[in-house]
Amino acid sequence: MKKWILIACSIIPFYHLQAQNIGIGTLTPTANLEVKNPGLSSIKISSAGMMDTTKLIFANRDEFIGTDMALTFLQNQGMFFSSKSLFPYLDSDSIMYMTPRGFVGINTISPIERLDVNGRIRSNGVLITEHNLLELGSGLEKQEDNGKIGLNVFGEDNTLSIVGGGKAPDGSDRRIKFWADSTTLFTGRGSFLKNAGIGMEPTANMLTIAADHGSLLSIRNTNALNAGVTAAITFGGNNYTTGIIRTVGNTSANARMAFLTGYSFTGGASNLQEQISIANNGNIGIKNTNPQATLDVGGSIRFSGANPAAFTLKLKGNMMYNGTGPSAQIDSVQGIFVKIDHPVCNNDPNAILIVTPGLGKSMRVLYSPLDGFWYMTRVFPYRIMGTQGQNWVTCGGVCIISSGQFLMVSPEFVLNKDYDTWQMLVIKK
Repeated sequence: MKKWILIACSIIPFYHLQAQNIGIGTLTPTANLEVKNPGLSSIKISSAGMMDTTKLIFANRDEFIGTDMALTFLQNQGMFFSSKSLFPYLDSDSIMYMTPRGFVGINTISPIERLDVNGRIRSNGVLITEHNLLELGSGLEKQEDNGKIGLNVFGEDNTLSIVGGGKAPDGSDRRIKFWADSTTLFTGRGSFLKNAGIGMEPTANMLTIAADHGSLLSIRNTNALNAGVTAAITFGGNNYTTGIIRTVGNTSANARMAFLTGYSFTGGASNLQEQISIANNGNIGIKNTNPQATLDVGGSIRFSGANPAAFTLKLKGNMMYNGTGPSAQIDSVQGIFVKIDHPVCNNDPNAILIVTPGLGKSMRVLYSPLDGFWYMTRVFPYRIMGTQGQNWVTCGGVCIISSGQFLMVSPEFVLNKDYDTWQMLVIKK
């Protein structure tokens, strides 16, 4: 037995001296130290006490210069991967730290997630699996689901969700900002379910646009301008479109502005009719898409409201005067003047009044500067007899031209109280 031990002891030193490799569990080590076992190979470095430290140092240095890397295990705290083994293991040179629970920290010894990085990460790609969730802003005072980017999360399939950051418990102050030196380009379709602001914070309106210049909104058709090419704003829903404002190309050189209204429950927007058209030259058409005058109306005109410019004047007793102005005497039986009291023409001597008999007599109008009112009176205050002008009364009701030609005139009429009416139109000059 003693001889066998002696032989075994002499083999190991000889092997170490000749090959500089040491094998444990193998006679042919391929490295300076090779541990080999048919089952589980392991190297154990243990300390003498519960709080002792064990360390494995990788060094390429002499006494003064070189580089050290170290794995330091502090009992019950974790494993430290250090860049300088000569420095304490809890300082900034502890590049990576692993807790007994399996949390890994890079540049931090207090990881609270499976991987906690205190610093920047550079990568040519990141693959996120399982929950498909990326959370930003760790450590901020924030409510749940703030500052997250997720795929197929929050109960929404086939959706990429981006949740803004904020601190309000109800999420009312969440914000997302898109910023670029030049252009942020959005392609595809999108929708905003709440109010949006462009150039400012959102307001009570669904869309608010603000700028420090006059060009706030541009609506264009990418097709070249030509007959039938349009750019439009549509009001209403898919089947209930009630109005459209659009430009319509007339030729390759000009277009008109069109205002359409109607009901499109069936047939869509094509059911709407162009009601107002503004041509390139400024002509306006009402039910006329090709206006030939400043205002070209393809239909009738009606005036309405509390004081319409067109109205019916019905005679009342206190409207019949024997003279105009403040000193006029009311004569409800034989008055020859009718007072016109209308806000469109009052105090305006340049107004234009057009009078057409309804059930009354032909009248003319005149303005009284004494009180600022217009009055109606008889159309023919004079008749012609020969070459001399004669008063109606002088003619006696019938005037005859001296050449033998006759001009027949009716007798002097009397205004009928509460009966005579006139159709009137007042135009401001």
